[in-house]
Amino acid sequence: MDIDHRFGVRFTLKGSSGPFFGPGVVRLLCHVRSGLSLNKAAQEMGMAYSKAWRIIKEAEKEFGFSLLESSIGGKDGGGSRLTRRGELILDAYLVIENQLLEIAEKLYMHHIKPVLNPPI
Repeated sequence: MDIDHRFGVRFTLKGSSGPFFGPGVVRLLCHVRSGLSLNKAAQEMGMAYSKAWRIIKEAEKEFGFSLLESSIGGKDGGGSRLTRRGELILDAYLVIENQLLEIAEKLYMHHIKPVLNPPI
């Protein structure tokens, strides 16, 4: 019987107070990059705006730079957008995540799949 599994890799940066940058913050930033405000990004994820704000601020504190810049009101209604360094850290995270998935798939195929589907 040929058994196949799906798997994932969770990549999280940890600081002195614990995890501060991982899938949740990355999803928020991706939503903001796609044109949503932080509030709308939080709503899209079923997250309270206060929590979204807090985790962004925790990540900014650990990194030592702003991930988002906000504008208030105006003719376009304000909103948030990624800073240049926010874009760079998001892109770097996504590259690492993709590379980790590729490596994990190779390791799975080499170590686990043969045990699940031994040669007959």
